[in-house]
Amino acid sequence: MIRNMLAESLATINKAKYLILIVFVVYVCSSITGWLYPENFPFLDEQFEKLAERFIGINAITFITKLLIQNLIAAYITTCIISLWGFVPALAAISNGLLLGWAITNAPEPFYTRVVILLVPHGVFEWPAMCIGWGIGMWKGLGYRFSTIRPTYKERFKKANIVYFTVILPLLIVAAIIEGRYHIYRELIQYSQ
Repeated sequence: MIRNMLAESLATINKAKYLILIVFVVYVCSSITGWLYPENFPFLDEQFEKLAERFIGINAITFITKLLIQNLIAAYITTCIISLWGFVPALAAISNGLLLGWAITNAPEPFYTRVVILLVPHGVFEWPAMCIGWGIGMWKGLGYRFSTIRPTYKERFKKANIVYFTVILPLLIVAAIIEGRYHIYRELIQYSQ
């Protein structure tokens, strides 16, 4: 059963591969835009502060749990629930890209290496999960309107859920654990002193 679900997930991802690629390009372009022109996005100051406030001063398990729940909900909404002809997943890619680029730009210069160390290890799992989710959301919301093979919206919803639970969910779990590693490390140091 699991093997069949994984095979169906890979087949669905293959069908959505061009939309996944488009979303990836949009995400990268948005990141570059946020990085090069942060002054054009003053509202990101407030958004970043709100995001950071939810995670300041909490223990490692709470951090990982909150982060995982936030990412799982965001991914499920854009992958399976609200696609609005692919507009919502594209908007999610744009806003996440802008926020990433803006955050990199606003990191103090000596911390660029630290930003890379913080982002890349969990990003190896989170970025593909999000891009696959956004691409599948576009495939679900937009694709069936222009496809010559016409699975119904309900069939695409089912396939999107299978991809979510077999591919995106495991990737986001690993990403949250890796992202929480610094909180775990900090707590271990506190307990050892």
